[in-house]
Amino acid sequence: MQAAANQLIMKVFITGGTGFVGREIVRKVCARCMAVRLLARSPGSASKLAALNKCVETISGDIFSQAALNEGIKGCDAVIHLVGILKETGAQTYERVHFEGARNVIDAAARAGAGHFVLMSAENTRPDAPSRYHRTKFQAEEHLKKSGLRYTIIRPSVMFGPDDRNFNELAKVIRAAPVVPVIGDGQYIWKPVWVEDVAELFVSVVMNKRAFGKTYEMRGPERFTFDEILNVMMRVMNISKPNVHIPAGLMRPFVSLMGLAPSVAPITPELMKMLVDKTGSPPENVSADFPMKLKRLEDGLREYIR
Repeated sequence: MQAAANQLIMKVFITGGTGFVGREIVRKVCARCMAVRLLARSPGSASKLAALNKCVETISGDIFSQAALNEGIKGCDAVIHLVGILKETGAQTYERVHFEGARNVIDAAARAGAGHFVLMSAENTRPDAPSRYHRTKFQAEEHLKKSGLRYTIIRPSVMFGPDDRNFNELAKVIRAAPVVPVIGDGQYIWKPVWVEDVAELFVSVVMNKRAFGKTYEMRGPERFTFDEILNVMMRVMNISKPNVHIPAGLMRPFVSLMGLAPSVAPITPELMKMLVDKTGSPPENVSADFPMKLKRLEDGLREYIR
């Protein structure tokens, strides 16, 4: 079965392959003996994947370069699109990156006749989501569904791993602050998922026709309130501090001010909306199609947060 799958998908074009999730996906694709054509804004951005140079071919450009997309996708059997942003800075808005950029890649893949398009979206993506982050992700999903391509959409929950932006930032707050500030009641739900488990799903999906036309929400095996997340982290870090809850209404004016400088702000109005919006339900059963043993949060955190 594995050999047949490798013969079916021989070359994969990947955008965002130098990022947190992308590096793990590229490594796993190479481990399956498939070739990668990687879109990178500069040769230096792919330096962390230098050990895979026999497997990876780099195309210089970005998702707004039509020529780079045409060159990169030509001759590829599948496309994995991973590019996204958490914070908006300057011209890099959610609308431009999540929708317009994804549309460029989808349209280029359709012109090239790519056999399968796998899109990384986000948990709780929907048209009426409170954050523009999720609404623009939904626009990209809808454009893909209408493209005529064979597609799969993966919506990961909040991810943890050595280079993550969520748990490492929370760890800094836990270490530095005399108490741990929590926006709201701390009872909003997270189901964190290990980055390598997400990468494994992407690679399994790209090689399997069973995933065509499906949308998966990829969550971890455990359900936590945000307060419980902080308690797990403090146990791992051997730190004991109280959580102090700050009403969301009191936080909004300060968060709005921080939103004026999003590149340096620890939280912005959009991130605040996303923080508490963690209650979606999966459209498809991931475990039924791709059974995996998923890593527990505490086990993962012990590998990189001390």
